[in-house]
Amino acid sequence: MKTFRHLILSFVAVLMTLPLAAQNGGLSESGKFKPRFSVGFDFTPEWCLSQKGSIDDSDPGNRFYPTFGVNFQAQLSRRDGVEVGVYYRGISQQLRERHDFVWRNRSVSARLLYRFYSRIFDVSAGFNADFNISSQKQSGGGAIIAYDDGRNLYGFVLRFSKDIPLYRGLILQPEIHVNPCIGDDGSGHDKITYRGTFLGCGVGLKYRF
Repeated sequence: MKTFRHLILSFVAVLMTLPLAAQNGGLSESGKFKPRFSVGFDFTPEWCLSQKGSIDDSDPGNRFYPTFGVNFQAQLSRRDGVEVGVYYRGISQQLRERHDFVWRNRSVSARLLYRFYSRIFDVSAGFNADFNISSQKQSGGGAIIAYDDGRNLYGFVLRFSKDIPLYRGLILQPEIHVNPCIGDDGSGHDKITYRGTFLGCGVGLKYRF
């Protein structure tokens, strides 16, 4: 587990050096370029490909996530920039045993990505961490029956998007992404294994300053 944390910290440190390198590259390319910043909201429904119980003990396996969140982008040169995002992943899964039950799992995903800008489409790549904030079992009447310890996930994000100007600084941004994740296998021995892959497509609305 310690080795895994060191790898995460090293990866984040590398990403943090990218803004400086990108800014220097922009200055050498042209003294006229001015860094641009934007904030936006994304709605990116996802399908998670995983085996039953891979995310947490109550997880039924392959399922849909109505993911949404906010992001901040900084374009530091004509081609390079960074992107930071915070997203909510939540699912309500209906299970039928002797009665009807609903598992409600919620997590917050934090992302840090390097962004490459091009005329055709933009490519973002980086790291994400999912922190489980709630996992509970409810009866059909809404009463809470049990809680389950959800697992934190860590993964790599590859994102393809396209900026479509609407009006002044308002921009529409359709996107697709893939996000394979690893995490604790739940055995209590800090064993890290592959947990599943999130596949998403959606649309965002951002404002560029």
